[in-house]
Amino acid sequence: MTTINRQIYGYSVVVEELARHVFNRVEMTIRNHHRRRREMQAIRELQELNFAQLRDIGLTRGDLYQVSRMPAMEHATAELQRIARRTNSI
Repeated sequence: MTTINRQIYGYSVVVEELARHVFNRVEMTIRNHHRRRREMQAIRELQELNFAQLRDIGLTRGDLYQVSRMPAMEHATAELQRIARRTNSI
């Protein structure tokens, strides 16, 4: 392999790794977006429940509001489950 071929091959490996990294980030962003949309839909459905129904599962309207304001990278439904478990265990 000549020096030029080695240099070209070296650049193609770097470009391939960069492309793989970019595609992985795009895929992760799309998955997070879809997850967040599903979570927000679940929160909207919970908001349709009355106070007694929410209390039965250990949540309040304030909990729903608080979780809906969380950053997109955090799992809102997991936080709601944690709140409900903590409330029901008291």
